[in-house]
Amino acid sequence: MMKKISSSSRTKSQANDRKQSELIVCYSADSEVKIVHFNSKNNGGLATGMCSSSKEESIRFLKQFKKRTLILSLLPKSEYLLKIIEIPEVLPQEVHQMLLLETEANLPAEFGKPSISYRPIFCDRQGYQRYEVYISRNADLEKHVKHLEALGCNVDRIIPSAIAWRGILSNADHDLDMLVVNSQQQGFMEIVSVGQNEAVSIRTVHSKSQQGKKTWAHEEALAECIRSIVAQSSPESFPLTIGWIGKCCNIPIAGNSVTLKEIKLTYENMFDGEEDAGRGFSVNAAAFSLTTHCSTSLLNVVNLIPKTILDKRLQCTIRRNIVGGLVILFAALLLAYLANEIAIHRYDSILTGINRKVLAIKTNGEKIGRRIEQLEAIRAARSTRNDLYHLLGALHHATPSGISYSNVELNENRQLRFRGQAKSLALPFLLPQELEKERAFSGVVLKDAGQVKKSGGTITEFRIECTLKEI
Repeated sequence: MMKKISSSSRTKSQANDRKQSELIVCYSADSEVKIVHFNSKNNGGLATGMCSSSKEESIRFLKQFKKRTLILSLLPKSEYLLKIIEIPEVLPQEVHQMLLLETEANLPAEFGKPSISYRPIFCDRQGYQRYEVYISRNADLEKHVKHLEALGCNVDRIIPSAIAWRGILSNADHDLDMLVVNSQQQGFMEIVSVGQNEAVSIRTVHSKSQQGKKTWAHEEALAECIRSIVAQSSPESFPLTIGWIGKCCNIPIAGNSVTLKEIKLTYENMFDGEEDAGRGFSVNAAAFSLTTHCSTSLLNVVNLIPKTILDKRLQCTIRRNIVGGLVILFAALLLAYLANEIAIHRYDSILTGINRKVLAIKTNGEKIGRRIEQLEAIRAARSTRNDLYHLLGALHHATPSGISYSNVELNENRQLRFRGQAKSLALPFLLPQELEKERAFSGVVLKDAGQVKKSGGTITEFRIECTLKEI
């Protein structure tokens, strides 16, 4: 049984919830993307948009608007499932996980990993909560996002079409029992109605469907669907008012049980006009609905964008921040270096005058002695500066797979002590031979090796001593 959406019931739950006054909505069909920017604050609603198959054109169009403007992708019903699920009352942060468990339990194994979003609806069962759950394959959503990115649209939200069309149905000015959205170019329609507890029912009617050997036209398949809905309606609800978005069809239904009403939005004339019906969903109407009838919190909970995509974007953001931080650090170090060089240059000129006086007093022998001491210090520093590098490189090259080190000690006499673990008792006996092959080690001796019980199992521990050569 169908039910009209009460504007009063809608405003009770959303009266204090902020709405997005400005949105960008996109819809892709094959190699083309349709983008609409809608601002509800401009003269009651101003839409600008474009259709493009070029990534560069899409990016150029989106650059006109604020970076903080949300970009939404409208997901057609053919790409998601809609189910009503009841669960016991839980904390708000536990709802998503509970619904996901219920969804996975009722899906076939071949469906794959699902992504879900949801909308709370009225529940008359005490101690329970009821939700309208939107379900799609995670892999399909990732493909959907990548396809839009290839066309220049990095979407922030993926919104099921049921949310947008519910907003049109809830508009008291239209007074609709049912809504039909005709996407002629893609060859399907979406038929939307509202059942008990304001749960949305949405069906997809394809332009051609096979029944035995007979091919049904678009209009005939739609008429069958409407007859089914009329049969389920009570007599007092007649005539049913069916709203229509897109190119209207002639529906051969006898009697006065159905009235067709074409939905016209005043701002639609500012973008595409009649051409909109033949180039995918009426994105204009969807943008109007999502802006004027959907709260920010609702757009967040019905978002179907996969967590894997969000994680990848977060990683990219972190990498960009790290690179940006490194660039800033490098610039700061460069400025500090230049400032230091300038100061050194200034003080060098002062020091030069002092040195001239000092050189007049000191003998040539004192100067030579000082230089020799400096060269000796430099030579001593150069002879030992790469010890750790050679040690680690040689140790990495000589260590067989299955051996790890827990302690490495190097004293002032260049004596090395290694402690570590091995996967088998035989590996520590092979290690001295491998270390002797390296130029960095000499006098390699395996001091001890044995197995030790730990955490319900055994591991092999060993200790090796050797001398670090000068290279």
